[in-house]
Amino acid sequence: MHGMIACGMRNCLAVLLLGACGLVSGAEGTTARTGAEADQASYVPEGYRLVWSDEFDGTTLNERKWTLRPDMKGDGELALAGTERPEVVRVADGKLQLNAVMDRPPESGNPLYTTCFSVTTYNKMHFRYGYLEMRARVPYKRSAWPSLWMKSLPGDIAPAGRADYMAEVDVFEVFSSPDTAAPNLHKWHRNGKHSSTSSPTRHKFTDIADLNNEYHIYGFEWTPRSMSMYLDGERYGYYDLSVDFGHKDGMAGFHETLYVIINNHVFTNTSPWKPQDSEVNSSSCLPNHYWIDWIRLYQKPGEGALFTAK
Repeated sequence: MHGMIACGMRNCLAVLLLGACGLVSGAEGTTARTGAEADQASYVPEGYRLVWSDEFDGTTLNERKWTLRPDMKGDGELALAGTERPEVVRVADGKLQLNAVMDRPPESGNPLYTTCFSVTTYNKMHFRYGYLEMRARVPYKRSAWPSLWMKSLPGDIAPAGRADYMAEVDVFEVFSSPDTAAPNLHKWHRNGKHSSTSSPTRHKFTDIADLNNEYHIYGFEWTPRSMSMYLDGERYGYYDLSVDFGHKDGMAGFHETLYVIINNHVFTNTSPWKPQDSEVNSSSCLPNHYWIDWIRLYQKPGEGALFTAK
C-alpha cells in the first residue's frame, strides 16, 4: 500500500500528552529475544560479504548514499520535510533519526502533521540478491506506519528491467499495531493494475512494555529462489519466487534490481487507505520515533549485482 501517503507530528503536544503517553502495551505475541538481547546482535548468513553500509557516524545524511524522495506522498493533513527541519530528520548520536511530528493538534479543527520524505538509495545504490540487515528502534502504536521496503525502478545507474510492472518488496510495515510487523509483495502495472500477496505469517512480539524504546535487528535475504524476512534472527516471512501471484504475469520483476526505502509515516483522517481505528488522535503519544543505528548489505561472491553512484 505504499506510494500513497505522508504524515507527521510535532513536539507542541508533548506537554499536553506527557501524563497520558506512558509505555505502550498490548496483546500477546511471540518473539525470541528482548531488545537488550538483540542490542548488538547480527545474523548474517554464512557465505556473505559486506558490500555496502551506513553506520550514521557523521552529523549529516550522506548524500553519496541517500536521496530524499516522495515515494510516499503528502496529502491533506500530511506534509513532507527534509533536513531543513532537523526535528523531523537528522543524523545525530550515531543514528539516523526520523520523527513524525505534530504541527497543529486535532483539537485545532485543522490538524497538520509532518514526516520526512522517503529516505532512499535511489540512484545511489541498487542491488540484486543479497542479505540486507538493519538495527533500528521502530514505533509500534496507534497511528504508526513505519516501513523498510524496496522498489524496482532502475534509475540512471541500474539496467532497465523487462517486467511490465514495478515490483515492490515490503520487508516490514507496522499498520498501527502495538506488536506486529508484516511483510508483503506488490506488482504495480503502468495501466493501473495492482496485485499483492501477503505472507501467511507475521512477527508478533511478546514483551511490548518498552518496545517503542528497543532496538531490534530487521533482516532480508534475497536469493534467485526466494525472499525471506527476519526479525532478531527469526524468519517471519517467506516467498518462493517460482510461485506467481496476482494477474499471473510472471515473477521477473522480483529478479530486477531494487533500491532501499525507509519511511516513518502515520495514518491520519485524510489517508487514502488506513486500517480501522488507526488514524492519529489526541491520545496517540506523538511524536513517533524511527531511529536507525546502522544498515548493511551483504552479498555472496559471484551472485547478484551491485550498482552504486560514482
